[in-house]
Amino acid sequence: MDEREQGALLTVAVSLGLLGNIPVIVWICQRRRLLKDNYYYIILHLAICDLFYLLLFIPDIYSIFNASPSAASSSYLPCKILWPAHTAVFTAGTNFLVIISILRYRAVIQPLTPAVSRTKLKIILTTVYVIAIICIIPYVMVLRFDEMSGCNEEWPTQSLYIAYTMFLLVIQFFLPVASLSIIYFKIGKEVLTRNNRIGQMYARNQTQQQSTATPHQHLKIKEAKPLLVSFSIVACFIVSGFPAQMLWILFVSKRDNRFLLAT
Repeated sequence: MDEREQGALLTVAVSLGLLGNIPVIVWICQRRRLLKDNYYYIILHLAICDLFYLLLFIPDIYSIFNASPSAASSSYLPCKILWPAHTAVFTAGTNFLVIISILRYRAVIQPLTPAVSRTKLKIILTTVYVIAIICIIPYVMVLRFDEMSGCNEEWPTQSLYIAYTMFLLVIQFFLPVASLSIIYFKIGKEVLTRNNRIGQMYARNQTQQQSTATPHQHLKIKEAKPLLVSFSIVACFIVSGFPAQMLWILFVSKRDNRFLLAT
């Protein structure tokens, strides 16, 4: 696949992402009722992170189709901001997915537990953003701008580069996937257990079951919807993120081999 084909594929992916996230942001912001709901409040932050993540691809798309250097390689300030910002919003977005799963867990497994206050939720979200910024500090420090070569990473040693890359892989992908899988597995198990329990309760009274079969079926459908949505979130995140993470690991390993050959 040449650069033009890569640019076309990236353009389609970014366009679809923008068409998906912008309506979500507008829809939630126009409804105060949704903004007061913790779940939709986090969805809003997740959509904003995804939107910025996609927008930061636009300079790369422009450089591909115009055969020009990347925007991050044009001057010192973009070099220090664009690529680290890309990493930061992605890191924050993956952690928002985990927070959403925790809220679902509380709602299903612990329905009598008081809802998280908005003040506490804002502190949690702020912490996520702060952690994402802290994670990119090493990246910002090693980026060097040169008018001849552009923006490049200059790590003191290759081992530090590999260690930082593995750290980001864990924070951005493997840890969120493990957390999401465990939490949603417990949610699914609880939903199935409750449905089976309710089914047994209705089965003990055939007359009541025949006259009120609809509520039981309705409950199953109602409980199945959040379970299906949760499973879809985890599946989409794994399917879309796993190839990129594997390519990243492959790139690091090849770069490591070049480093060893050079030394």
